[in-house]
Amino acid sequence: MLTAAQLREIAKQRISDAEILFKEKAYEGAAYICGYSVEIGLKARICSLDWWLGFPSSLVELSANQDRMKKVITHDLEILLGISGESDSIKKTCLADWSIVVKWKPESRYYPPLQTSEAEARAMIDASRKILEVLKIL
Repeated sequence: MLTAAQLREIAKQRISDAEILFKEKAYEGAAYICGYSVEIGLKARICSLDWWLGFPSSLVELSANQDRMKKVITHDLEILLGISGESDSIKKTCLADWSIVVKWKPESRYYPPLQTSEAEARAMIDASRKILEVLKIL
């Protein structure tokens, strides 16, 4: 199982990866990986709740804990935000940022290239950073 601390480190690494991709003008990749940074940050927050033991790092761990994990085995950021207990905090302090990030879908990896502008990628990185700050990841 991955602990909340391990997930926080992974979320930090993904946002760093996004910055590297952005500097290399890989705007689709930068925006895409930001979504995962927020997803993992939300899962870190969920893992810090008293009733949560950790997040499965393998299919074996998932199978052993399937009933408990059904709701959090998702990429849906809105669902994860609701479970995290941070919905009010995020939506009160950074609603504009959340509005940018919540549009992310893992299926965007299949979008044709050159769909994300430099400005859109920068906005996604900045919004993701703000949300991770509110979640106390950064």
